[in-house]
Amino acid sequence: MMQASLTYDSGVMTLTFKRARDTGDDKDWKFSNSDSDCYYFMYPVGGGPHSDTDISKHSSMPTISEQKICISKSTLTTIGRG
Repeated sequence: MMQASLTYDSGVMTLTFKRARDTGDDKDWKFSNSDSDCYYFMYPVGGGPHSDTDISKHSSMPTISEQKICISKSTLTTIGRG
């Protein structure tokens, strides 16, 4: 089960969420202590048009992490592009 919250303050919309490291869904990414479960992450910036009931795609290309990010229970590590 995912927990999510959305805030809008001073023109900035922020979505925060938490979910299980392994949801049991084959379509979800699984986060484990294995280097094979490390991923590149996208960081959207420069939002797009929105209203109270609708949002649109970002107006600029998201930034992509330069290294893979591994999310384990105890630490956050990165793995360089190979």
